Amino acid sequence: MSGLSILFKVLKWSVAVVALLSYKTVPFAYYFRFYSIVIKNLIFPYRRWIKEGNRKPHSELDVFHTTKLSTFVSIFECDFYLHKSNSTYFEELDISRTNLMTTVFRDLFFKYQRDALGGSKKDSIFNWPYIPVATVSASFHRQLSPFEKYTIEDGILCWDNKWIFILSRFMNKSNKVCTTCVTKYVLKNGKRTIRPKDALTDIGLWNEKVQQISQSRLHLIESYVDQSELETLDLSH
Repeated sequence: MSGLSILFKVLKWSVAVVALLSYKTVPFAYYFRFYSIVIKNLIFPYRRWIKEGNRKPHSELDVFHTTKLSTFVSIFECDFYLHKSNSTYFEELDISRTNLMTTVFRDLFFKYQRDALGGSKKDSIFNWPYIPVATVSASFHRQLSPFEKYTIEDGILCWDNKWIFILSRFMNKSNKVCTTCVTKYVLKNGKRTIRPKDALTDIGLWNEKVQQISQSRLHLIESYVDQSELETLDLSH
C-alpha cells in the first residue's frame, strides 16, 4: 500500500470521525432533531389516541412533569474560548422544550385535531394549536467544554392568565447546574390566545393544588411578564 493510499484512508476516517462527533451542526441536523421529536410525541401516537381514546390516568401534579435530553458539546458548537458558545444554548432549547411541550400538552394537540376533523376540516397539522416563544433569557454559571456530556432538564415553572413559563437547566455529568434558562410561551389557536388554565382544564391537568404551586412561583418571573417599557427606553442617559 502506497503512502498516498494510507494518507487518503487516514483523511477519510478523520473526516468521518469529525462528522460523527459534530452531527448536531451538519446541514439539516436541526430539522431532523426537531421534527423527530414531533413525530415521536405527536404523529405516531395520534392514531392510537383516536382509536383507543385517552386512557392514561393523570396524577395530581402531572403538569409539572419534567423531561430530560442528554447530549454532548460537539466541536463546532465551541467558541474561541473553547467552550460551548452561548448562542448554541438556544438551539438546544428548541429541541428540549419541544419535547416537554409536546409531552405535557399532547392531548391538547390531539383534541384540537379531532374537533377540527369533526367540523369537516382537512386532516392537517395546521389544525393543531401552536406555542410561540415570547421571551427567552439565560444565566450562565459554569462552562461546558468540548465533548463534555450534559443533560437539559425542562419543566413548567408557572403560568398566569396568558403566559406559560418554562424553566430549563443545563447540568453536567456531576449534576451541577451550568446554565438556567426561562422561556415565556403563549398558547395560540389561530389568532386566539388560549388561557393556560383553560388548556390545562381541557386535558385534565388543572386542579387547585397545581394552581397554588404556580401562584407561589410567579414572583420569580415578575420581570418577564411585561417588558413593553424596554421597547421605548432611552439608553442614552
